Order: sequence, then C-alpha cells, then structure tokens
Amino acid sequence: MKIINLLLLSLLFSLILAYPILAQSNNMYIKLQKFTIYDINRDFIYIEYLGEEDIIVLIVKSDSNLDIVKQSIGIGYGSITIHIKNTSYKLGSCIIALFSTKSFLLNISMRMGEIPLQTQTISVPANITLQMEIPIEYGGYQQPIYTITNVSYTPYFPIWTLLTYAIILPMFIITGYLDKNSLKIMRKRWTQLDTFAIIIRYAFYAFLVIFIIVTIEIVVEYILSRLNIYAISLHIGDWFISCILFSIFTIIYGIGKWRGIFENVDGEE
Repeated sequence: MKIINLLLLSLLFSLILAYPILAQSNNMYIKLQKFTIYDINRDFIYIEYLGEEDIIVLIVKSDSNLDIVKQSIGIGYGSITIHIKNTSYKLGSCIIALFSTKSFLLNISMRMGEIPLQTQTISVPANITLQMEIPIEYGGYQQPIYTITNVSYTPYFPIWTLLTYAIILPMFIITGYLDKNSLKIMRKRWTQLDTFAIIIRYAFYAFLVIFIIVTIEIVVEYILSRLNIYAISLHIGDWFISCILFSIFTIIYGIGKWRGIFENVDGEE
C-alpha cells in the first residue's frame, strides 16, 4: 500500500512539474519582418484573419503612438489595422494574440493606400494561441524605394478613360457625318461603299487619338506610382483594349487604302 501511495505521489508531482511545459506548448510566438511606414497618412499595416470559428483577438502590447483598430466582419473573419499616429514615433512594436478552436489563416501586409506590399501569410493550428510581434518603423525621413508596381491586366475603365471614349467618339462621329453630307454634294456619284469608307476613316482617327491619350494616362500613372506621389494601379487592361481597337481599324483602313475604296472620298480620279 505504501508503494502504491509513493507511486501516486510521484505521478502527481511529475504532472505538477510538467504542467507549465504542457501549457506553454499551446502557445506559438512569431516575430514578423520589420514594416517601414513612410507616409502616416497613406501607409498602414493591414491584418486579415479567416477561419471556420470565432477568433479571439487581444492586444498584448502596444505603443501610445500606434492606433490599432479591430473589426469583426463575421464568424471567423475580421481585420486589424495599425496606423502610426504622429511623426514623433520612430521604431517600436506591438504584440497581438489570436486564438480559435479551429485552424485559421492570417494575411499581414503593409498597404500603400490600397496597394498591398510586403505580404506575409501565417497558418495557425486549432487550439493554439498565437502571439505575433510586429516591428514597425517610421521612415518618413528616408526616400522610399518600392520595386513593385501594382498592375491591373483586366479592363477597369476609370473615369478618365471613360471620359476619353465619351468625348472623342461622339466628336469624330459628328465630324464624319458632316463630312459625308458635304462630300455627297461635291462628288458626282456617291455609293454605300463611300459611306463605309467615311466610317472607317473617322473610326481610325478616333481610336488613334484614344490610343494616344490612354497611353499617356498609363505613362502618367507609372510615373506617379514610381515617385510615390499617389498610390495607383497601372490599368494595363484598358491600354490593351485601346490598342486592340486601334489595331483593328488600322488593318481595315490599310486594306481599304490598298483596295482603293477611298478614291471617291479623297477626290482621286
């Protein structure tokens, strides 16, 4: 009986000693790469978490010059934004703890306006408390160097591109219509082929001007993004659309010139 009691006491004592180690094994500590913010009115840290169950978020350590905002969007989904409040902040960090009974994903990035930079992804297992240290530096005194430019290959059609089409196309349509009426009076003969030639000619001119304007817009967007004057995406998809339309009417116009359908329109005998 004494031997059994001694064994039970030894087992209990072992469990007491092992408990801190077991409890500590349910924690995970990660220190992220340092984020450098150059413009406190534009740049910020954005953390997005996504899981199947509710995720508990706790600010373990912060700085008085950091503004940390938690937003729960739905079950297992939410975001955290971190802004620097004023330029007196130089270098520091914050620690954020997250826990869920199901595994979840974290996407951490520095955002220059709406453009994500320096993105990191972390997968957190179920029933593990993640303590995440985020070093943040204010580098407003430095010249920022970004080697990544956000490029949009799908057509976006921002307002300035839509205005280009809305102004240029009606202008050339009206000009072509007036030109057709005057040429019909001046020429001895006029056919449907001549009307088609007028349409192709002014469509070619219109899409040539649109292509030039959209190209200039892309160049300006690129310069603004490289100089970090304004956070903007390069809308390459819009340039492709203008390039394709211009190419199509260039080919048709070239074939028309080769086949001589513009002879009567040009007044050639």
